Amino acid sequence: GYVAAAVGPERRTTLLIGGRRTYFEPIFALLRAINVVGPYFLTPQFGELYGRAVFRPNDHNRVRFSAVFTDDLISFEESDEDDEDPLFEVKGKLRMKNRVFITHADWIWDAPGGGDLHTTLSYMTDRSSRDRQGAFDLRDDTRFQRLGLRSDGRIRVAHNNRLSVGLDLGWVEM
Repeated sequence: GYVAAAVGPERRTTLLIGGRRTYFEPIFALLRAINVVGPYFLTPQFGELYGRAVFRPNDHNRVRFSAVFTDDLISFEESDEDDEDPLFEVKGKLRMKNRVFITHADWIWDAPGGGDLHTTLSYMTDRSSRDRQGAFDLRDDTRFQRLGLRSDGRIRVAHNNRLSVGLDLGWVEM
């Protein structure tokens, strides 16, 4: 779910906050407790939080801040119970997890005469891990980060023609 509101003088500020999450784990635990499903089931977990604030101080400027965080997990584990014929069987353990965080701030200026300037500062990180235990053990972690700055400007050079110029700077770490 989410909550959104326009606030402030003349309602020039908009706020949005939200999130979601899976609830498979308690549902499948209940189904297992009442013997509807056996011990071999998979319940992926994921969740997400997000927010955005947009400020319009005047008719020519808009400033926007956004952020998103997601987290997901999928895990297969060997069961000790041997009294059922499983649909699939896992020997050992397999666990995969991923987390992503993205945030950005941008400013848009509408210049008199039909031009504009749009500047964005952003940051992103993505981290994932994988564990495999069984006939062989494997563990790997990967991480990706990017910090970026982008600015684009347009000016009117004739009635139906505009000149666009942009600059994109970034730093990446893997």
